[in-house]
Amino acid sequence: MVSIGRVVAQKGSDLLAAALPKILKSDVSVAIAGTGDAGLVGKLEAAVAKAKERAIYVGAAPEPIIHRLLAAADIVVVPSRYEPCGLVQLYAQRYGALPVACRTGGLVDTIVDCDAALETGSGFLFDKPTATAVVGGVQRALAAMTSPRWPALRRRVMRLDLGWDRPARRYAHVYRTALGRERA
Repeated sequence: MVSIGRVVAQKGSDLLAAALPKILKSDVSVAIAGTGDAGLVGKLEAAVAKAKERAIYVGAAPEPIIHRLLAAADIVVVPSRYEPCGLVQLYAQRYGALPVACRTGGLVDTIVDCDAALETGSGFLFDKPTATAVVGGVQRALAAMTSPRWPALRRRVMRLDLGWDRPARRYAHVYRTALGRERA
């Protein structure tokens, strides 16, 4: 499991720090990368210090290391309280790491919550920005990893069309329709 991003309250870093003790009771290894608020960094460092053999806070990491973390991850936690767009979940999906995120802003636009059979969806959403909800989302993802459908889910998520060509064409169509130059 990986979490990457600025260490600030908006990104839910405090939620992750509070959730880590319960998450680390599962059979999971955790890597956290990012810098920011010194108080929140301290909370993350304290949480991972209790499980040094399975958790690490790497602080600022160069882009090649970020890509390696994403490539090695099965799950990427994005516990943002609000997120106008967000890129981490998109990078994670490209690498086949399923995002676990709060149901907010652009995260809802880019992550479809997986169904129980793992036949639909592209990640795992939780409803409230709380440590308990983060733990629940991670537990759902960890349970999904035991399913024989997990590899197919990862392949499907890696093939998602995350480019701008299709949305740009749709926007242009709506614009032309609004101008009356094209039939709806």
